[in-house]
Amino acid sequence: MTTTLAPTDVYHSARVWSSLTAVGTVAVVVAFLVAGQQLNVAATSVKTLRRTADTLTSQVASLKKETAGLREALTAARAGINAFHAGDYLGAVGQYDKVIRDDSSNAYLLNLRAYSLFKAGRIDEAIRSQQLSLRADPGYAWGYFDLARFECARGNWDAAKDALDRLLKVNPEMRPTADRDGEFRRLCRRIYPPK
Repeated sequence: MTTTLAPTDVYHSARVWSSLTAVGTVAVVVAFLVAGQQLNVAATSVKTLRRTADTLTSQVASLKKETAGLREALTAARAGINAFHAGDYLGAVGQYDKVIRDDSSNAYLLNLRAYSLFKAGRIDEAIRSQQLSLRADPGYAWGYFDLARFECARGNWDAAKDALDRLLKVNPEMRPTADRDGEFRRLCRRIYPPK
């Protein structure tokens, strides 16, 4: 048996079909829009991650270079200390200069350089180098201690007394060090008499 559809049934079915097709099309369009937005968010995230990766790669390269420089500086500083202890004071100065060239604000190294110049008999240069050390770190107690020593060796008693006063102001605990340092006591007995 065959069923015949009335024209209204066909029309009604066509309308339902058309509505379903339209709803399906809208659903597909909405799905594409949502997917497109998600792709944009993902693309933005990928770009951000790439920029972050580039920044980190650059920082790693910079840190590697800095680490190599620090190794070089440490090697030169050790060589300077070894040269000083071997009595090669100007050799020590040369090694410290290698380090100071890249780190001119290191009060400790400037102090080591100044003391090496002092031991080499270059007192005026030692005083200038020590003043650089104290400019780099005005709170560096050993800088004042050695500056007082150098000024005493030069016979600049007022400058020596000023450096000693600053030392004891910055770090009063350095007094026993001054008391025990034979070289300092000998050179500075005029401003720091024995007890």
